[in-house]
Amino acid sequence: MKAAAETTWNKGRVVGKKPPLTPDQVSLIRMILRQEKALRDLALFNVALDTSFRGSDLVRLRVADVATPAGVREIVEIRQKKTETRNVGEYRKVWGS
Repeated sequence: MKAAAETTWNKGRVVGKKPPLTPDQVSLIRMILRQEKALRDLALFNVALDTSFRGSDLVRLRVADVATPAGVREIVEIRQKKTETRNVGEYRKVWGS
């Protein structure tokens, strides 16, 4: 018996590295999230831009990971889900100069 032809999940889709968002696109997304009062999504979007965390790592962040009683942490340590590694490259500046 001959196996049925399988269709690949990404047929016809652009794959690979995507170009970064333009400043205008970032501003538009932020404006829409503010208008929708989507504060959680706006916070996640801003942290994603500032840190370049993978989405799977970003959604696992908790308030305690980014805030202390003294204020917002400038450095956030994560264990990358994809690689299960922890190293200096995973410390990324979140806010501040």
